Parts: sequence; C-alpha cells; structure tokens
Amino acid sequence: ITTTLRTRGADLSDTHVVLWNGAKVEVYELNAPAPGQAFLSSEFDSAASVLALHGERIFMVVDGRLDVANLRGVVRSTLPFLDTEGPPALLHAAGPVLAACTSKGVLRVWDVSRNEPRQLAAGKTFQAPGAGPVCSIRANPFG
Repeated sequence: ITTTLRTRGADLSDTHVVLWNGAKVEVYELNAPAPGQAFLSSEFDSAASVLALHGERIFMVVDGRLDVANLRGVVRSTLPFLDTEGPPALLHAAGPVLAACTSKGVLRVWDVSRNEPRQLAAGKTFQAPGAGPVCSIRANPFG
C-alpha cells in the first residue's frame, strides 16, 4: 500500500486494510482486482482517534463516542457509554467480539456478529494499586 497519509493507526481484516490519521480515513480492499495487491476502495474525513475494523463495519471513536460505520464512513449507530465511565480510548475486534476500554479503565465487550452489536456483560473497571492507565487491549474470540 502506498499512501500520502501520515498514518496514526492501521487495522486489518481478511479483506480490507484501514489507515487513519485523526482527520482522514482510507479503506483499501485486498486481493482485488489482482491477487496480492490492494486498492483504495474509499476514503472519508473523520476525526476518529481510534478505529477497529470488523467485516464490513468500522468502529470509530469520534469526539468521545463509539460510532459504528460502514466502509464508506456512513455512521449507522452509536454504542453508548456512561459519563462516569469516560470516553472510549482503546478498541480491538477479533472474530465476533469487539472490546473497548475507556479513559477511566472501564472495559466493555460486545458480540458484533449480527447487524446490531450486543453487549455481552456489564462494564468492568480495572483498578490495581499503583498501576497506571490501561494502554492496550486485545479481544479473544475463543473465551
């Protein structure tokens, strides 16, 4: 992939690569039209600070909310967070699972295998004496 975008982040699925920089998002389709190559299938303006790619959807943290958009950047829904939980700061999608951690250390997990994401459990707060903020999360779709 060749881009002029000063990349802030990237995510990869079986069929797409997403690059973003906090102002713009580029979506590349893999293996089309020729195997082993990627081509720019869409690009759109977005102030997203964090993204996670899952199938034909992009989960984007924009202005403290978690938006669910299609690959063209059209927002279809928003996943809610309470003010006491803080805004989402980290995302990871794996298999049918999306995990999000807020700036206050609250972890939420959804099943995103259907049209509408379904939260799997109540949010849990991670607090340990002397520990700093959560800096990375990974979803495990196998349990």
